[in-house]
Amino acid sequence: MKAVRAVVIGAAVVLLGVIVGRAVSQEEKPQKPGEPGAMDPKAMEEMMKEYMRLSTPGEPHKLLTKLAGSWTTSTRIWMDPTQPPSESSGKCSGKLTFGGRFVLGECEGTMMGQPTRSLMILGHDNFKKVFEMAVIVDNSTSLLTSTGTLDESGKVLTLRGTMEDPFAGKRAVRNVIRIESDDKHVFEAYDTLPDGKEFKVIEGVYTRVK
Repeated sequence: MKAVRAVVIGAAVVLLGVIVGRAVSQEEKPQKPGEPGAMDPKAMEEMMKEYMRLSTPGEPHKLLTKLAGSWTTSTRIWMDPTQPPSESSGKCSGKLTFGGRFVLGECEGTMMGQPTRSLMILGHDNFKKVFEMAVIVDNSTSLLTSTGTLDESGKVLTLRGTMEDPFAGKRAVRNVIRIESDDKHVFEAYDTLPDGKEFKVIEGVYTRVK
């Protein structure tokens, strides 16, 4: 009931903003129902229903539950596509938050022999009909964002974005989350070479801790 109440309050706040905005822009006394420009009560009700529908976790959000829990990680990193990858292990935790609308993941491991931490938040925007992901790591001040969709199997999520640094400049990146089972998923990150070819830079295998 608390979750439903929160959604209703959120919808009311949004609608209040719309109504106040209309009143301020018109700089007139409040209009009565039926007058030109007045908001129809039925239209207001439909707006609230639509807001509640868009703010309620749906079928796409079931993917997020697959990422929740405690995990051990086995990671390979390619700094140069012509050279063998470095390998490391670590641990991650995934927690559903905001009523199952998002999953918050926090990982600890090593990169090039140095300890590192990362934080990821992933959700599905019901209005845009896309997944959105943001990642931060403790060795960078950048916020890495990407958006994407699930394939027909519902097990492979592909997200695309851009990355920029002072050496390689701005280029396209691709992230893939592949659900192999309830107890295993794989994360892959792809970068783009100056010639436009894509290569894998990270492969992380996540195994659930039982």
